[in-house]
Amino acid sequence: MITIAIVIPVFNRKNITIQGINNLNEAIDFYNQKSKNSFNFKIIIVDDGSTDGTGEWIESNRPEVYYLRGDGELWWSGAINLGARYAIDKLHASHVLFWNDDTLCVK
Repeated sequence: MITIAIVIPVFNRKNITIQGINNLNEAIDFYNQKSKNSFNFKIIIVDDGSTDGTGEWIESNRPEVYYLRGDGELWWSGAINLGARYAIDKLHASHVLFWNDDTLCVK
């Protein structure tokens, strides 16, 4: 099975992040049905110090999402690097996809 890690850097956009995660999960479910689950998708959120409750919402409502916290000094490129290293070293992902929290999938 192919493991695809989707790395999403976020910062203080809780409502947009929620909508993005929900949409991405719907798309993953849709494509897994079409491909007969031949892909293993892992979502990694790298939160660079949000203060708007983003992290708390993810931890409470999306336990399947891997949640990494930054210290506010990562910015986009640091968050991508941290997420990619985690995907490869910890999740043993064969592919890493960089995603923005405001990107919506269309089926």
